[in-house]
Amino acid sequence: MRSIVKSLRRRTRPFMAIAALSMAGGVVTAHHAFAQNAFAVMASNADLSDWLGLVESAGLGGAAGNNEYTVFALTNDGFDQLNALLRGKLTQAGSNRPVDPQLLQEVVRTHVILGLHPASEFAGKTVTLTTAAGDPITVDGTDPTSLKLTMRYATAHEVAPPIVADNAIIIPIVDDNAHF
Repeated sequence: MRSIVKSLRRRTRPFMAIAALSMAGGVVTAHHAFAQNAFAVMASNADLSDWLGLVESAGLGGAAGNNEYTVFALTNDGFDQLNALLRGKLTQAGSNRPVDPQLLQEVVRTHVILGLHPASEFAGKTVTLTTAAGDPITVDGTDPTSLKLTMRYATAHEVAPPIVADNAIIIPIVDDNAHF
């Protein structure tokens, strides 16, 4: 009997932790219920499918490994707003193959900051950090409704609440003014 109880405890421990978070007023999403890295979380979000395709085309799908990072991920609506000329500079028409792989990697890396940076870190202030590409990114949190970003290739704003993965914070954005 004792071994059955121990076995049952081991199997139910993750579910008890979720229940405890819920009872304590914590927010639990499907992303928190089961361990997932950022790539898996983005793959499960249909609104980030174009961004994920861009990351894969750049050959950066597994580049982050287990490192912690914050990514400002362009939503599908954001890609729709890019004009045909800019989209043409990133990928060949009718395929996901990059026209210039180095440019594509640079563009993706300008959207990534090493370390976990929740949106609350920027509330009420403007902060300049360094991207994975080595470029400055300015995050303006003075507008309580949306973060504003100034990056090497674009200005952008947050369009949805951040998504938390095991190793990343993903902040969905739309570019306001992209230029390559």
